[in-house]
Amino acid sequence: MTFLGLAEKVLSETKIPMTTGEIWLYAVKQGYEQTLNTQGKTPWATLGALIYVNARDNDKSLFAVVGSRPKRFYLRKFKSSINL
Repeated sequence: MTFLGLAEKVLSETKIPMTTGEIWLYAVKQGYEQTLNTQGKTPWATLGALIYVNARDNDKSLFAVVGSRPKRFYLRKFKSSINL
């Protein structure tokens, strides 16, 4: 599984905007982080950077951002059901 795939899975299940830290903690509780092929020391930071850059630079990104401090991410397909 990729980091973006992990984030998509978590956000699909929760259907709420989450910080990258919250996404990571949920993934760990569910055991999803074990499906990642990574040996980095700070995978939550990698996850955050990848989601942020994807949402910022890709007009067709699955992810969107709400808020600024902290930034919360959600899946665009759930925009209508989220209180922004």
